[in-house]
Amino acid sequence: MKHIYLTILLLLTAQIFISAQDGTIRGKIFDRNTGEEIIGATIVIEGTSPLIGAVSDFDGNFSLENIPEGKLDIKCSFISYETKIVKGILLAPNDVKLIDFSLNQHTEAIKEVVASASAIRNTENSLQTIQKKSASFVNGISSQHISRLGDSDASSALKRVSGVSIGNGKYVFVRGLSDRYSKVTLNGAEIPGLDPNKNTVQMDIFPSNIIDNIIVHKTFTPELPASFAGGYVNVATKSFPTKFTLQFSTSFGYNPNANLRDDFISYKGGKLDALGIDDGTRAIPGLATGGIPFLYENNDKLDNISSSFNKIMGTSDKTSFLNHSHSFSVGNQVKLFDKPLGFIFSSSYSRNFKYYDDGTYSKYSLVNTSGNAGTMNPLIIETERNGEEEILMSFLLGASYKLSDNSKIGVTLLRNTSGLIAAKNREGNKIEDDIYMYENTLGFQERSLNSIQLNGKHIINAKKDLELEWISSYTLSKQSEPDLRFFNYDNDGASFQISPNAYPAPARFYRHMDEKNIDNKLHFTKAVKIFGNNAKIKFGGAYTYKSRNSDSRKFDILSQQLGFNGNIEDYLSDGNIGQESQDATYGFYYQNDPLTDDYNSYNASESLVAAYAMLDLPLGKKIRIVLGARYEYDYTFIENNVEPSHHKRVMAEHIYPMDILPAVNLKYSLSKSMNIRLAYSGTLARPSFREIAPYAYYDFKEGWRVVGEPDLQRTLINNTDLRWEYFMQKGQIVSVSLFHKYFNKPIELIDDPRANNPEFHYVNVENSSLYGVEVEIRKRLVFFGLENLLIGGNFTLLKSEVEVVEDYGIENRNVITRRPMYGQAPWVVNSFVTYENKDIKFSSSMAFNVTGKKLAVVTKGETPNIYSQPVPNMNFNISKGLGKRFIAKFAIKNILNNDYKKTYTYDNQKYIFQSHKLGRTYSLGISYLLK
Repeated sequence: MKHIYLTILLLLTAQIFISAQDGTIRGKIFDRNTGEEIIGATIVIEGTSPLIGAVSDFDGNFSLENIPEGKLDIKCSFISYETKIVKGILLAPNDVKLIDFSLNQHTEAIKEVVASASAIRNTENSLQTIQKKSASFVNGISSQHISRLGDSDASSALKRVSGVSIGNGKYVFVRGLSDRYSKVTLNGAEIPGLDPNKNTVQMDIFPSNIIDNIIVHKTFTPELPASFAGGYVNVATKSFPTKFTLQFSTSFGYNPNANLRDDFISYKGGKLDALGIDDGTRAIPGLATGGIPFLYENNDKLDNISSSFNKIMGTSDKTSFLNHSHSFSVGNQVKLFDKPLGFIFSSSYSRNFKYYDDGTYSKYSLVNTSGNAGTMNPLIIETERNGEEEILMSFLLGASYKLSDNSKIGVTLLRNTSGLIAAKNREGNKIEDDIYMYENTLGFQERSLNSIQLNGKHIINAKKDLELEWISSYTLSKQSEPDLRFFNYDNDGASFQISPNAYPAPARFYRHMDEKNIDNKLHFTKAVKIFGNNAKIKFGGAYTYKSRNSDSRKFDILSQQLGFNGNIEDYLSDGNIGQESQDATYGFYYQNDPLTDDYNSYNASESLVAAYAMLDLPLGKKIRIVLGARYEYDYTFIENNVEPSHHKRVMAEHIYPMDILPAVNLKYSLSKSMNIRLAYSGTLARPSFREIAPYAYYDFKEGWRVVGEPDLQRTLINNTDLRWEYFMQKGQIVSVSLFHKYFNKPIELIDDPRANNPEFHYVNVENSSLYGVEVEIRKRLVFFGLENLLIGGNFTLLKSEVEVVEDYGIENRNVITRRPMYGQAPWVVNSFVTYENKDIKFSSSMAFNVTGKKLAVVTKGETPNIYSQPVPNMNFNISKGLGKRFIAKFAIKNILNNDYKKTYTYDNQKYIFQSHKLGRTYSLGISYLLK
């Protein structure tokens, strides 16, 4: 794929230098009230001979070319709309001016409005236009706002959107609902997630420099996939600019906790770690790719295999560098075969360090229960050091070609790669076994996403009232965790030792997952007249195919009475391998169970066919009704890699032959800028591949087993929403929303009380409900004379209940309890203050974000559940233009530096499960912009 990127980039770059021409004026024409594009409007330059003019295309765009230099007046007109003239435009040779027109429909006599060239540029915020004209309830964030707040990726940016929070720094929670109830798409096309245990996409893989906007749909309309309840999140990548633009930016950051430290915990890796790519250092040795003999079966072969593994199993310290990020983009609109071709190329690289040495890890159990009395008994009390180095690279190439005024096609190529190098030490008392524990974890995770998208938009009949939009995408994602290493040992007060009876033996774990996704969508829009109103009938279909291959292998490191002196390097020395050892019956050796590996590896596929029809009907000037339904057929199949004749062979299939999901959205306009919306819809949430995989999977990172359930049913959801919204100029808004959701057979992760060790099962519980309120405001302080100061925020208050049968393992102690849904926060707060003065090229912002406590771990029996506690986060940004082309930026992230905590709560007292701080980050950057 890299050769495709390079070839196209060279061709397009060449166009930049051969496309010199006279002046050009480009822009867009739209309805001032609805925000919709106006097709067929006439734009002319007054006083030219011959007359220079153009007609807006089906996107409302126009282009006036080969214009002689000078001072110009432009007139825009369209039947039943006011005519608007922009006077005094100064155009230099080879200059490209951008002029947009927003036209009002006239009610009586035809009016002509004259504006200055500077005034016409103050158009409505594009995102607000999308929000205002949308048939459903939407919120979002634009690239401009992302830049002001200094967010580096999509996960950071989404925290600013009303009702949205981020879990584990990656996963979208909309209206407090966990990631399983969110759907994420890229430019409207589905893409696979990179975490086999999650049902959604990791948002941190999208760097902010490729993002044009992120839109969150909170109510369902039939043209959208029906598999969401919280929100449908669409990440739109940047489209080509209307004139030549080149931008480069670089920044460096310093966090006293993590950067320029000579005690940064890590381990020796490969030569390409700085690119987030493993060079084979962590690969399974060739000798071990086949079968490993059992002890005494073939000891010579066993020893050769054991000696071929990398000997590094313990952490080491190194000096960390500064955080740094760099990005480059170039774009233009040129002529190719006398037709407009727009393109953009963008790339980015970032490398960030995180470190803490003040972490704590504890486990408790509620014991001595008598009535309501009890004691929280500590089982483990440990301290923790953790170091992470994360690398993210991204490449985006997009192009759009206008075949005619009624037809255009586009292509988007995206490649994202990321790497995570992690090392962790824990040590402390394991009280239940009366030992002092030492735990070492070394990890590496490599993720990649390659996507190619083709899209088109066409007017397909002579009356120009039938429009076709389509998109076809192919995405390949990979996640590799080569050589995840665990080495635990203890000291009983007399000596060091390895005690496999008290904790897992040292082990190495390898996992690789490939997932392919093919997504095709067709949307037809037909303009019709109903009761004298201009209505639209929209219909179409979709076909989505997913396939996943997940392979895992585990190697245990065992020995026969080999002593351990507390030094991992000594223990794994060549002199201690198998037969070479002089101090043991048999030294250390590797063992592997191929049957268990095959049992824990699987292949899965899913096919989904959908069709929909909907009517968008205005009734007069105040009422708009959008109603319709979507049909979805889904088939899912999963099987593990065990031979078909073996009793451990398992497979499952799910067929959902007929899901018909209705949707009704009603909008009543109290005025041109004020709406009331009401919506009802039916949606669903299907179990993921991992959730129906019929086997137990050991999560080494969390230390528990997770068991899939092939008989899981899909969750059906009824959604009701009400919103009042008031739009003001320059991106200002006030809105209040109420919502309720009822879940039939929701899927929860439950700890099985019958198991001796932590074991979680996916189960359908009977039902659950969620209701809440959202408030959003963005306002400029014009009444104080502070037009350049914009304040904003949103607050979401939520209440959820799920009915669960708790089995305490005691006769007659099975009870029905109600608790919050897994991962659901009771409230979310986002706020910001921004100041921008374009005259002096200065802007600054302060952003604050916090969510309420969320259910993180459902514990066993009567021990209280574990909750993630609120972590208030505040960031500051400031930027200043330097001359014509440079911008300097300074930022502080995580100003408050609060603890990240997960806790039990019993008898009004909190007990720490996990806790740490990440420190503040100070960054300085500079950007160069040519346009």
